Amino acid sequence: MNPCDGINALSNLDFRIDYGLTSGTEHGFHRVGWRRLLAVAAFAAAGELLLAYFVGLDRPLRADEPHFVRVIVAFGTSPLNLDLLAHYDAMSGPVPFLLYGAWGRVFGFEPQALRLFSIVVAVVTYTLWYWFLHSESGNGRLPALGTAFVALHPYMLYLSLFIYTDMLAILCLVGALAAVRRERPLLLAAALCGGALNRQYLVFATAAAGGYWLARWIYSRQGREKIHLLAVVASTIPLGALCCLWGGLCPDGALRHVYPDAHATFHPSSLVLYVSLAALYLAPLLWLRRREFFFRRKTIVFAAASAWLYWLFPVTASRSAIEANTRHVGMLHQALDFVTGNDFVAQCVFFAGFAGGLVLIGELVLDAIARWRTARLDFQIFLDLVVLAFLAVMPWSYLHWEKYLMPLVPVLVLRILFVPFRESNRWRSGFSVRALRAGHTIAAVERQERVQQQLQLCE
Repeated sequence: MNPCDGINALSNLDFRIDYGLTSGTEHGFHRVGWRRLLAVAAFAAAGELLLAYFVGLDRPLRADEPHFVRVIVAFGTSPLNLDLLAHYDAMSGPVPFLLYGAWGRVFGFEPQALRLFSIVVAVVTYTLWYWFLHSESGNGRLPALGTAFVALHPYMLYLSLFIYTDMLAILCLVGALAAVRRERPLLLAAALCGGALNRQYLVFATAAAGGYWLARWIYSRQGREKIHLLAVVASTIPLGALCCLWGGLCPDGALRHVYPDAHATFHPSSLVLYVSLAALYLAPLLWLRRREFFFRRKTIVFAAASAWLYWLFPVTASRSAIEANTRHVGMLHQALDFVTGNDFVAQCVFFAGFAGGLVLIGELVLDAIARWRTARLDFQIFLDLVVLAFLAVMPWSYLHWEKYLMPLVPVLVLRILFVPFRESNRWRSGFSVRALRAGHTIAAVERQERVQQQLQLCE
């Protein structure tokens, strides 16, 4: 084949968006064998069962478990109808209670039986997460590190063993990441819908996916972008129907009237908490990538100049938690208070986390802007949008809690370990949506110039 023929064909194509993290195969994905996945699943199951052996699967129900079990039993023993969907006594979506209820009908509603289902969901989640990381990287070390980092987090150990609804939401979010990366609209709709029907706040992933596919459709005007955008819209229909049935954002049960400020209100201290936790929870990985995250002077200056805002909205328990006699915001806060016996130390730790989190978020924002300006609407910018959408949505919740960051941890692990941040920030004045749609961006112009040069050489 004449090389010039390939160049001529290339010149007739639209300038393609770079979607990938890797280029190890023709499509940027690496094959992961079933034996490896079975080994990962077996290893994860062995670890979970070992943890269950020491902790005890049959230990008495604790914390929120009694409440969740009551709702699970209601779904598992009663016919599914509109009255049950409208008035069940919980604040989250019905999917986890349906699945736990179905499991309970087969294996029983005893604590050990329901906790065994939590282990099954955790093993599936970790295996899917490993598969996704390995298919992106092509080597075993980074996926193993990324999977272990998520699985060994104290909250993940807790959620994987006890009866909670969060692990199913995390599973759906990992599925949504894979669907966006591989451009699977049906999987995308199912994963986003499942996530929001597990935990309503996962609409941040829906918003990020919608913004991502809308931007790509504005750029290319191709049918596949429209199909994915329609899939995102379709994923919101079930939750929208439930909200109409509930007459609000959660079921009209007794628990809905317990919280005094369950209506949507912006809480700056929630935003401060999650920015701080993004750095504190990911601190080991940020240290590994410190040269990529702490190299830009403008973000460091921004963090140093803005960190004082922490003391205007310090990390404190939300009003709903205080009403329930809870004075901390999660495991880390509780551990710091227990070890030091002084909340001032905890406040200093969260302040340091907030400063580091400002650097991290600043890098994400600059990276997203640079990619938008150069029309690099790839998977990296989708990850940036997920993080930013999370920070935009979560402060509106009536309750802020460390555990609520956990669905975002896999996204941050993927962003920190696998995606470079040293992207060009050469922006061109006069940028507009019209220029973006026409392909008049730096990336497009530079690529066209390279094609023209090669055509001239062939002539």
